[in-house]
Amino acid sequence: MDKTILKREEAAVFALRELYCRYGYTPYRMSKFEAYEFYLQNKEFLVSDRIITFHDTDGELLALKPDVTLSIVKNGTDAPGCIQRSYYNENVYRVSGSSHQFREIMQTGLECIGDLDFYEIYEVILLAAGSLACISEDYVLDVSHLGMLGAILDETGADEAFRQQAARISQMISLQANVERVVGLIDEKPTVQDSPEVEAKYGDCFHPKRENWEPIRGDIEFEDVSFHYPDGKEEVLSHFSLHVPAGSTVAIVGETGAGKSTLVNLVCRFFEPTGGRVLIDGRDARERS
Repeated sequence: MDKTILKREEAAVFALRELYCRYGYTPYRMSKFEAYEFYLQNKEFLVSDRIITFHDTDGELLALKPDVTLSIVKNGTDAPGCIQRSYYNENVYRVSGSSHQFREIMQTGLECIGDLDFYEIYEVILLAAGSLACISEDYVLDVSHLGMLGAILDETGADEAFRQQAARISQMISLQANVERVVGLIDEKPTVQDSPEVEAKYGDCFHPKRENWEPIRGDIEFEDVSFHYPDGKEEVLSHFSLHVPAGSTVAIVGETGAGKSTLVNLVCRFFEPTGGRVLIDGRDARERS
């Protein structure tokens, strides 16, 4: 095959397949539909617990490909001395962290499960570095799990002083990465910003002027509200109106992606409506801090 005609992503997938096959990894084909109950029981391992589901003709609740790793574990063999080496190139269906809508996401990777020893751990780390090298020459492999580092040092026969020094260095590298993420978060400009008039009256998150905060009764009204997420094109809400009197209880019912969570996000002002207004006690939420 002439690989020069491939797109960058396609060429990377082919390179990863060749790499994994050289180490004896076999392709894993995930079933398009799998029992939802298994994913419900292991939802703490999922990136998101929002899953596309439907009922089969026999009434069984099925899930549409939410996670490859759990599927491999579910269908693997758990027996002494058994090791399963699998690689995959699958499309899964998840809620995008940016658009908050379901997206088809391609995943390429490997799983090594079973009765593992030091060699398998080393092999996976080696393949992790090789995978990054297939994608870009400019890469950094961050192995921050101290348990894994300790196992490697045990095998090499390192003395206690060296082990402690290596652990301190690992912690410092991990701390540096965390600090960089925090600094980046602080420097990031929020998508929702108060007007200068609102900030002058109520203050900001670092210098709140609590003496000017009015008590909130809890009357909520959506007035002809439309909304789409910043990187999305489709409207999640279109000319939506609803009045929730203070002290009342309202149930919002709808299918996945209908906009139930979006309503809460707009009331909390995590996002601004792209049309219309959200009123709190009769006042536009943008007039409050």
